[in-house]
Amino acid sequence: MVFLSSRHGQGVIDRGVTGGTGQRTLPTTYLKGLNIPRFNYLESRIAEMLKRALDAEKASADFVKKAQNFLLVALDYTQEPTSENVSAKSFSESYAASGRLDAEFYQPKFDELFRRIHENAEYVKTIGEIASYIERGCVAQYDEQGTCSMITQKHLTESDIDYENLDKTTQECWERNESAQVRQNDILVYSTGANVGRTQVYLSDKSALACQDIVTIRPDREDPIYVACVLNSAIGRLQTEKFKSGCAQPHLYPKDISQFVVPFVSLDKQNEIVSRLLEAREKKAESHCLLEKAKQAVEIAIEKGEEAAMAYLEGRAFVAQTITQDLAQKAPYFSIDAARRWLAEQKMSYAPDTVKTYLSRQKKAGKIFDAGRGWYSSISTPYQLDTAPVEQLVGELKKAFPLLDFACWSTEQLNEMLHHQLAKHVQFIYVERDAIDSIADWLKSHGYHTYANPGKSEIKRTFSVEENTAVVLPLTTKTPHRNGFATIEKILVDVLADTETFSVINIPEFVGGASGVIKSQRVDISELKKYSNRRKTDISSLINGLVIH
Repeated sequence: MVFLSSRHGQGVIDRGVTGGTGQRTLPTTYLKGLNIPRFNYLESRIAEMLKRALDAEKASADFVKKAQNFLLVALDYTQEPTSENVSAKSFSESYAASGRLDAEFYQPKFDELFRRIHENAEYVKTIGEIASYIERGCVAQYDEQGTCSMITQKHLTESDIDYENLDKTTQECWERNESAQVRQNDILVYSTGANVGRTQVYLSDKSALACQDIVTIRPDREDPIYVACVLNSAIGRLQTEKFKSGCAQPHLYPKDISQFVVPFVSLDKQNEIVSRLLEAREKKAESHCLLEKAKQAVEIAIEKGEEAAMAYLEGRAFVAQTITQDLAQKAPYFSIDAARRWLAEQKMSYAPDTVKTYLSRQKKAGKIFDAGRGWYSSISTPYQLDTAPVEQLVGELKKAFPLLDFACWSTEQLNEMLHHQLAKHVQFIYVERDAIDSIADWLKSHGYHTYANPGKSEIKRTFSVEENTAVVLPLTTKTPHRNGFATIEKILVDVLADTETFSVINIPEFVGGASGVIKSQRVDISELKKYSNRRKTDISSLINGLVIH
């Protein structure tokens, strides 16, 4: 059962369906020949979960029944209604009052119902008296890509609203049909068809529309869950029988529903009824959760093996066993947010700190590696930046300006990323803005062909690459550098931000080479992204396809 209801099982069933859209058939011969995957210890675990789900489903139905019985006992309406079907009514008591000529409308059991209600209830009100809004919904309009929900009769089940499978409609449709918009705590009544009178309360806060075959009741003060219980009980069913019209296709119109009588018991008893119905809803949710988890376990077993499925069910090391197979195989870098989304897709619920703990354990186990704050990688080898091309310059600057905060790098450090090697190289020195001129003067006095924070027009007119060319630029706040040396993350961003202006590097060639390096040697993605944001530089060309945000 669980396999057939899983994604893989449904795919197998769909392959055997014959016929067109009008009449689709699944031959029994095809079903008999189905190959069902078998497992060892997983099967008994799934069977146990299925039993628990069915027990929770039964408990949910029991809570609903107990709530309704509690209501009927409180109103002393536990005996079967009279079986008499003839009631003598005067003209003023019948057609003149109701406009109905059908004899069924005047059966004695209805008179008996209303008599008992008025005798035993604390107080009695009609739906019309307690609701500010009683209307049909709108013509159903569907859009699979829509962001709002469309509720139709099929979504009003015996025990709840089928929130997970609501149809979709557009935001535009939702805004256009203001009168059909469903609010949280609205009572929805199945008003046309076989289950006419079935009632549920909309407890979600998500945008939704009711279709034309649903009547929405919006109570002013009374508890909607209690009112819905009355409408679903024998008291409500009898009134549905009385007020409905039509034979082949029964209907309940808003004007009819407004005449429904709601008996109210004491507040303590109302609270008891509502409490039992909420427990029923919790049990229903528990049953659904168990079935979904069982289906997910079967899917994991088919895709990743029985061990992974058992780990998922037991909540032990499932992330450690599978995340490197899924996220790390899709891209060499992924964020903790991507891991959380992945867990949600697996229908697993984890606290944010728990996800971090699992990923930390994987790092210690050598399954994944640190790629900066909130980032992880499957690449074990960190990038080793060759600092030799600027070691002499850094040493000289430290000696001359011991208190200066600066960062240096050279285009020579990019050789492994470029197919066409540069004949001459440029040293880039980033310093605090008020020190630019001092550093430029010192560099000139020590034989460097120096440019001090040149503008675009100056670069266009005078810039050329000579021996010992140096460019002094302002140091950005929180620039990634260590002991005077720019990190690889800074260099990658600076190339895109600065060197295109100086026309010293072929950018498309650099992007291709740099992406290859990032793919094979681990860099700090967090630092790369933060620094690119500070420099307002787009690095998507560098990391496209390499990271999962």
